Amino acid sequence: MVARESPDTAATSGPVAGCAGVNVAGYLRTESGVGSAVRGYVRALKAAGIPVALADVSDVSGNRAADDSLSGFAAEFPHDINLVC
Repeated sequence: MVARESPDTAATSGPVAGCAGVNVAGYLRTESGVGSAVRGYVRALKAAGIPVALADVSDVSGNRAADDSLSGFAAEFPHDINLVC
């Protein structure tokens, strides 16, 4: 049997204990499935209260890169965890 969280505790907007943050690099502005996926990961991390540092590499993609739903791209990547998509 699998224990499940109640709807009241399943979603949280507070920080996750013990997680300093995540560096996220990917096609953040690319209008493709991969771009959509990485933007979803960023939204989920932020909703969980996990700090993110964003690196956009959309310029190296051949796809259109005009999605501006994310901003605040970082010059430095201070976190110990990296997510690349």
